[in-house]
Amino acid sequence: MRHLLVIIVVTGLVLPVPVCDPSVQFAPVPSDTAHDSEQVYGTDLSYDVYQQIDLDSYRDYIIKLTENGSRWTEFSDSVTFSDANVYARNWIIKTLDEVSQGRIETEILGDHKSVVGILPGWASDDAPVFMVGGHYDSAPGAPGANDDGTGVAAALELARVMSQYSWPLDIYFCFWNSEEIGLLGSREVAGILNDRHLDVLHYFNVDMLLVDDPDGDPDEQVLSVYNNYAPFHESKYYSYLLKALSNNIGINIVDPTPSSRFFGWQRSDHYSFVQEGYSQVSFLFESGFERDDSYHQPTDVWNNPLYNYTVATEAVKCIGASMAFVMAYAPSQLTHMDYEESLEPGQTRAYYIPISAPTNMTVYSNWTGGGLDFSLRSPSNLLIDEAQFSGSNMDSVEALGGSAESLALYKVVVSNPSSTPVVYDISVRYDVDLNGDDILDSKQYWFDPIMFSLDLDGDDLSDGLEKLIGTSRTDSDSDGDAMPDGWEYFHGLDPLTDDALEDPDNDTVLNLFEFGNSTDPQCSDTDQDALPDDWEIEHGLDPLTNDTAEDPDNDGFTNLEEYELDQDPNSPDMTTTTATSSTTEIGMPWGMVVMVAGMAAVVILVGILLLRRRNL
Repeated sequence: MRHLLVIIVVTGLVLPVPVCDPSVQFAPVPSDTAHDSEQVYGTDLSYDVYQQIDLDSYRDYIIKLTENGSRWTEFSDSVTFSDANVYARNWIIKTLDEVSQGRIETEILGDHKSVVGILPGWASDDAPVFMVGGHYDSAPGAPGANDDGTGVAAALELARVMSQYSWPLDIYFCFWNSEEIGLLGSREVAGILNDRHLDVLHYFNVDMLLVDDPDGDPDEQVLSVYNNYAPFHESKYYSYLLKALSNNIGINIVDPTPSSRFFGWQRSDHYSFVQEGYSQVSFLFESGFERDDSYHQPTDVWNNPLYNYTVATEAVKCIGASMAFVMAYAPSQLTHMDYEESLEPGQTRAYYIPISAPTNMTVYSNWTGGGLDFSLRSPSNLLIDEAQFSGSNMDSVEALGGSAESLALYKVVVSNPSSTPVVYDISVRYDVDLNGDDILDSKQYWFDPIMFSLDLDGDDLSDGLEKLIGTSRTDSDSDGDAMPDGWEYFHGLDPLTDDALEDPDNDTVLNLFEFGNSTDPQCSDTDQDALPDDWEIEHGLDPLTNDTAEDPDNDGFTNLEEYELDQDPNSPDMTTTTATSSTTEIGMPWGMVVMVAGMAAVVILVGILLLRRRNL
């Protein structure tokens, strides 16, 4: 009987059961670049970037930069460069090329020979850019490990990590010269970039990070000085974002500090950009300057016992994470901060959320192990919403919601009141306005928002979306395969590749004919009626309508029965009874009865043969 059972089971599997999920959505994918690096669109890689920034790598850059002593420059009628300064410049250019595998394009700008390396983005030539950097010269007699080896190493380490991806925006890695004699290098480059009409989204200036303040608050060990004379979204937002990410995924050491309360606001290279009209800057600086006795001294060496590389590297990690977080957003998608953690009994965890425009905030969570309490609090710690859940295994719970009206840091607090550990993930979703144009970023991208309301070629793809995915805005069939770009895109095909003769759902209906018949190229049974598209098309039925119970040839067999019996639904089939008695009393067609009886006879015969063989 074991063999007989197997035969019956196999016989029952002869009919294919197509499975199609109408909820599947195909997200827009940006067009390919000439590089093999991973292209970023709509994906938050802030944690990945944070994790890849490496303390040893960061410190090694400082060691290499300072091995030849002071990198001084002088200026009277012309610029004089020390040998160490020239060596550092050439080493920076070589290192940028090596760490990016040739992706970063470098140029030397101005009489003071500042170095700017550009990692090209894919979004648009007129999109804004990120900048990060510091100065590579040092004071006479000082090796300049802290001032400003920290800024040079920050830009190089970020170049190493960020160049592993293809970001939507250009990233400028900047190495200024002659900072120590009056910000001369950055001043002339700021003018050059302004003449080029460069649109800077934000510039992170790094200058001296290595001395912490052991007597200060643990969460104020690196100052992120913002331009408090600039609009919120240009400067203060980024200091708040650094603070949020340092708290949410790091060791929580960043202190947002207004420029009006910082003594050195005009003494580093970001200020050259402020003077040139670029107000979208921030300045990352050490908290322990008052005890930094190696400032401009020969003791400013990489292994100075006062230097804290953990704190400095954390600042660099947060800069990289911030750029990655900002470049994650996509049209029609809310910004979200997602984290996965665990809480011991009685433990509480707070997450900071930087709000750049009035928005609604929603908090979702899943957890196992015990109950959780949630609260949403305003910048002044006022309660906006709270909820308590006693369930120990909860899935996709909308835990909190509320309105955020102030441009500031909000806080989501999660507590474990139970007696057992709880593992949970949390997703905070909200909208942002990073360019301050009063259009929420979920409704636009890094170029003119009007493009998302235009469709010049009438292919059902907006011009903005065509720009994102690389299709033509004036040709409705970019790849010339006789299938419109919009139809291919929304059906999960590639509008940039001739795939007319491919068959992704394996129903023998090629993509071109799926388009002609309005069927789904990703689903072998578009109307979900158990009749495959190819069979319906071949027999003149409608693959878009459930017509299983119809009988177009009036032979007493429904379309489904004709398919199961491998008969033509448009040609009457012979029956063993009259037309008025083509079915049994239980409603089964006689043809099917004959087929089932025949199959049963075969099964019995095979079983008898197997039993005889066994008896032999």
